[in-house]
Amino acid sequence: MYSIYRQVFKPCGVENSVYCNFTSLQHKVLIISAASQLTIYKLKDKYQNATEEELTENYQNYGSSSFDGVLEQVGTWSLFGNVKSMKSISMGDGQLDLLLLSFFDGKLSVVEFDLEAYDIKTSSIHYFEESIAQHGMLQNCSTPQIAVDPDNRCAAMLLNNFSVAIIAFQPQEGLLISDLTTHQNSPTKKVTSYDINLKDIDAKTQRVIDIEFLHGYYEPTLLVLYEAPITWSGRVSTRQDTCNIIAISLNTSEMTHPIIWSLNGLPYNCLQVHAVPKPIGGVLVFATSSVLYLNQSVPAYGVSLNGTTKGSTSFALRKQEKVCLQLHGCRVTFLSTECLLVCLANGELYVMTMKTDNMRSIRALNFQSVGTSVQPTSLTAIGNDFVFVGSRLAFPQLIRNFKRSGTETPPRIDDVLSSSSPTTTNNNDDPDEKSEDNKPDDPKSEEKKSEEPAAAPVIEEKMEVCDELDLTMYGEESKDSNNRTAHHFITCDSLVNIGPCGAAELGSNYNISDEFANQQETSLELVVLSGHGNNGSLSILQHTLKPQLATSFSLPGCDDMWTVYARDGGEGEKDHHSYLLISREDSTLVLKTCHTEITEVEESGYTMDEPSVFVGNLRSGIVLQVCTASASLLDGTRLLHKINIELDSPIQHCSMDDPHAVLLTANGNTVQLSVIKDDDGLEYRLECSKLFIPQFPPITSVCIYCDRSSMFTTYDSRQQQSTFKPAATTKSEPMDDLNISQQREDIKFVANLRNSSYTDVDDEDELLYGSSIKKEEDQPASPPPTINTPPDTTEYIADELPQQHQSEKTYWLVVIRKNVHLEIYNLVTQKLAFAVPNFAYGRQVLIDCSANYELEKTEPFDNSDTDTECNVLEVCMVGLDKDGQYPYLMARQRDQVLIYKVYSFENTKNYIVNQGLKVRFKKIDHGIMMRKPSSLGDFGDPSSFRPCFRLFNNINGYSGAFLCGPYPHWIVATSRGSIKCHPMNVDGRVSSFAMFHNVNCSHGFIYFNRQSELRIGKLLPKMRYDTDWPMRNISLGCTGHFIVYSIEHKVYTLVTSTMEECKRLPYLNCDNTKDFEDLERDESFIYPRINRFELKLITPQTWQSVPNTSIPLEDFEHVTCMKNVWLVPSAHTTIRNNYVAVGTSHVMGEEMCSRGRILIVEVIEVVPEPGKPHTKNRFKNIYSEEQRGPVSALCGVEGNLLTAIGQKVFIWRFDSDGSLRGLAFVDTNTYITQALNFRSFAIIGDIQRSITLLRYQEEFKTLAVLSRDVKPMEVYCVDLLVADKNCSFVATDSEKNLSYYQFEPQAVESHGGSRLVKRGDIHVGQNVNCMWRVGTVQMDRATGVTNDTYATCHMTMMGTLDGGISSIVPVAEKLYRRLTMLQNYLYTSSPHTAGLNPKEFRTAKSKVKSLSNPVRCVLDGDLLWRYHNLTKVAKHELARKIGSTREQLADDLMELHRSTCVM
Repeated sequence: MYSIYRQVFKPCGVENSVYCNFTSLQHKVLIISAASQLTIYKLKDKYQNATEEELTENYQNYGSSSFDGVLEQVGTWSLFGNVKSMKSISMGDGQLDLLLLSFFDGKLSVVEFDLEAYDIKTSSIHYFEESIAQHGMLQNCSTPQIAVDPDNRCAAMLLNNFSVAIIAFQPQEGLLISDLTTHQNSPTKKVTSYDINLKDIDAKTQRVIDIEFLHGYYEPTLLVLYEAPITWSGRVSTRQDTCNIIAISLNTSEMTHPIIWSLNGLPYNCLQVHAVPKPIGGVLVFATSSVLYLNQSVPAYGVSLNGTTKGSTSFALRKQEKVCLQLHGCRVTFLSTECLLVCLANGELYVMTMKTDNMRSIRALNFQSVGTSVQPTSLTAIGNDFVFVGSRLAFPQLIRNFKRSGTETPPRIDDVLSSSSPTTTNNNDDPDEKSEDNKPDDPKSEEKKSEEPAAAPVIEEKMEVCDELDLTMYGEESKDSNNRTAHHFITCDSLVNIGPCGAAELGSNYNISDEFANQQETSLELVVLSGHGNNGSLSILQHTLKPQLATSFSLPGCDDMWTVYARDGGEGEKDHHSYLLISREDSTLVLKTCHTEITEVEESGYTMDEPSVFVGNLRSGIVLQVCTASASLLDGTRLLHKINIELDSPIQHCSMDDPHAVLLTANGNTVQLSVIKDDDGLEYRLECSKLFIPQFPPITSVCIYCDRSSMFTTYDSRQQQSTFKPAATTKSEPMDDLNISQQREDIKFVANLRNSSYTDVDDEDELLYGSSIKKEEDQPASPPPTINTPPDTTEYIADELPQQHQSEKTYWLVVIRKNVHLEIYNLVTQKLAFAVPNFAYGRQVLIDCSANYELEKTEPFDNSDTDTECNVLEVCMVGLDKDGQYPYLMARQRDQVLIYKVYSFENTKNYIVNQGLKVRFKKIDHGIMMRKPSSLGDFGDPSSFRPCFRLFNNINGYSGAFLCGPYPHWIVATSRGSIKCHPMNVDGRVSSFAMFHNVNCSHGFIYFNRQSELRIGKLLPKMRYDTDWPMRNISLGCTGHFIVYSIEHKVYTLVTSTMEECKRLPYLNCDNTKDFEDLERDESFIYPRINRFELKLITPQTWQSVPNTSIPLEDFEHVTCMKNVWLVPSAHTTIRNNYVAVGTSHVMGEEMCSRGRILIVEVIEVVPEPGKPHTKNRFKNIYSEEQRGPVSALCGVEGNLLTAIGQKVFIWRFDSDGSLRGLAFVDTNTYITQALNFRSFAIIGDIQRSITLLRYQEEFKTLAVLSRDVKPMEVYCVDLLVADKNCSFVATDSEKNLSYYQFEPQAVESHGGSRLVKRGDIHVGQNVNCMWRVGTVQMDRATGVTNDTYATCHMTMMGTLDGGISSIVPVAEKLYRRLTMLQNYLYTSSPHTAGLNPKEFRTAKSKVKSLSNPVRCVLDGDLLWRYHNLTKVAKHELARKIGSTREQLADDLMELHRSTCVM
């Protein structure tokens, strides 16, 4: 069996983050990685200095369309490898930062941002797999974390327990690397790499814990935290203080590595090290229960954070009063040189301040509790005020720190909100920086401070009185360090995360309209259990957009329609649409919509005796109607002005942006209309003029664009933007080489002044640390220099111009000639500003060719020889967001849509060719597929000849464009500047679309479907459409473990747990019965936390728990499995009823035998409470009995219950008295974790011994092992892969692989059927913890063609712990062979980000070496889907190489897309 695997929902659990100048020299960006996804964000300028009230008010709207994202998305990239660690390194003045990405198997990629292509390009790749495999190591368990030298001279990557790779960035041209100034200013650097075996440096090294570079050393100094000998908590009484550090001085040119500092006897539970910046220097070591400060020249200082350090370490620790916390799993970032933000594993936030004396020795550590955020995986400081908290278990948060003076105290954040709307946040700021609001001489500020709520007490250590000797040696404490700065954190923004997907279930869409309820494949919705702890939630996902219909009626014979509103509101509200105009073949129908009913207007000023081409409102409310031979201006129904337009051919298209409109005729001629005010009597009138642009070759599509982003500026406007213009250059005189050279020298001088702020230091500090150079991020924000020169770079992104340089809106005309060429004209001057020949080929980046662009002089245009599939039928350029700040260029072809993102770009290399716009266009991979089935031949679609891009600006608060046609899509603009595309295939082809807002339908829409039915609907109010899939997040406030859906009652059963402190321990008394011992400890003791499980009933009406239905479980009882099962209720009937079966296990320590319990409940209907219809369901307890072992898996087989208890699998049946009676059992493997039934068979998954196929024979009451896989595998999840009459068994494992097996007794390798035969495997790259199956789409609703190829197939979908969703679908062998050849060419012909190999990434991995080879029978859909984003030439060349055609490959992929577009 052959199949194709594809990721349909990108992973969103953030693991790494970094803040650097990666894409621009003017602004830093935030780069985050989530498994194999790399995303770049930029902080919006308007929120850099926003007040607390503004940020709080904005975040209160989070999750709705009115929320404005603080982070702006720059771009996103998919990698063929999971990023394990990520750091940035600066390459000096005038150069962008490089990004270091590490992957498993000793891979490291150095990437940079290409400003010309607006893409990531690989600078170098480094491979150390051979070094990892040395010394007999068979597997590597170390995370390849990266450390970067503070002076950017080199970087280090941890390879295994005792090996480190060094990546040196050496200046070329023979410069000395030890010269720091020369090294930083070197224009080019040579990247070399080698590895170090730490056992050769220190033979005691056994396990490296962490690595970090130290500040203030002449040569790069790497500090290594390692453990030798190895111990653990159970052996602390005999072996403790096993951690050590060594500092290695790296001479990368001679490859010598002497040890300059070492220290032994650190606590055994040390976790991580963090280098302290100058002028303090040294290193902070974070252990589970303590914090240590170590420095080569001053005494060590350490504090104990809880009582577990007593007896576990001999290191001298001072007791930290009023502090009781542990640092396991914490993340740390520096807010300043003396202040750190610590986020604990449970999300609690602490600001740790280091108090120093005059000798810069640490005298105290202060801990200030500032609230609670989310469980962190990364913590990154963004500038001086913002902090990003990355998380895999909740919504990653952006928090801001508002600092207060030392006399103030901040309010304590006590509310811990769910991940869907987390408002408890933190932030960091520079304590040395004082804002204007905190000046003591401001009376308003003092009054405001007095109104602040009371603060939580600042936790501070009480120091003993120092004697005279201490004062003589160390001096008095620094006064500056005693001035405490109080921190107040608020949440500004959150990113969406549906991970970890612990469990998922398909259910009926409760809010779906009756017209779509009978569509089985689209009437479903997916419910995923996400988050952990207080951030646990339900994520409701829908793959396709399903409108909520208000009304529907048949209205045949309509070609197009528009909705307009009256300037004075007419008879309704002012913003309500008052009229609906429908264009027919020879007339126009006008309907009044301002009332509760839609009525026809008999007499009005509208032109009703000819079809309309365009109808729309101007900003003043005046209506413009364009017909085939006339144009009219109306105020409501009153005609203001009408002109007849006499042309050779009828008007075919109109593009309008107040006050201009451009008309396009059928033969390619263009006419401009302008709406102007008339002083002679009429308020408004139309003025028709000719466009003075070339009319040949003929124009096939036009669009007017009004630029509000200030990105559309030309090189001719250089005089207006003096900040980025050479001082000695004017508009009329060209810049010579002397001016360019002088301009670059000036900018280097200014950059050095800006980036080299020195502090006063004494001679001893100079000797120890060198010159103290403040980092750029530690400097307060200052205005740019006033010198009239551009930045020191040949290219830069200019989309970050200061607000004072932004010009007012300008108008541009986008033209398509001969269906292939793109031209952009200034509508006012009518000069060519941008030109792209052969635009229809779909290039990745559109570059201006207007300097060398020449028009053809031939008169008539014959397109008989051109490729009609690539003809551009419609073009549209628009700012899709509400403010028009993010312009996009969209072009529609017959079988695809091209979408380009506009980005500012100014090329200073060649000033001769720079004559047009200072922008470029980057192609977006949007996922819209609209190719029609090839079996239809020339399928006639009337909507293809009319405008299909229908813009909207307020449909349930969202703005964007709707794509009409056989495969309609919503192109929704997000508040982060990106777009999300959602298909709406529930109603087939949509011929026309318009916004609609009146008393009956608030901010909705109206459209015609395939059956010529006029339907009025709106978006679901609580769904989010700015994500990859439409989704809704429901906070649970606890961790969800299992979920099942009751088809009969349409409710969900959940198993949740909450964490609580365990203050008593179970034990067996002398009577061999269970008893409990109470634990009484002091306040510094941290009690263990255990899960308290509960069974809940959730109704989709409110997505809340049904009152008084929860079933709490016993103490120390864990739920291990839950399934919906169909069982025969008694021995006197054969009718099967639906029950919920739960298996549990009592976890009470090693001294007590583990027992389990089988709990069977039934969901029943009862009389609901008055006014509460959602309370009609209750739980009914059917069976509850303790078992002799833990119940680890269960399912239903032929009306019986199959359970895995210990090493045995039992079959149970209900007896006449309601008890379970055993029918059969079988001994199996080690520990069963998964069980899945189909008919009389069952698949069980073992924690070590892979999967086993069982068969139950009802007539003989026997359960037997039919076949099994003999290879070792830790099974995570099992399911089926169904293709017609063939069935395979899918299993995922701990190595992030997916494999499927078949039972083939005739095969030789099956050994007579005793072994399952592996038929395919692929490396998913993420741990799969849940699976579900859904049938494929049976019919294409756009064309009515049945899906014969995949009609009998099931699509197996899966959720990952990284927050992604994937699918696997069986395919025919012929299709597999053809797509395999395409896949092999894509391996080598297309560039891959970070130099990663897709073939190696998708090959199944295994820590244990086996003699079997990978079975590569699974196609990589992520790689194949990139074929759609290639250019026409590349597609044709690839198809030619594999002996196929471009049309055939497009048909294959489109058929797969149509068949799998479910939910």
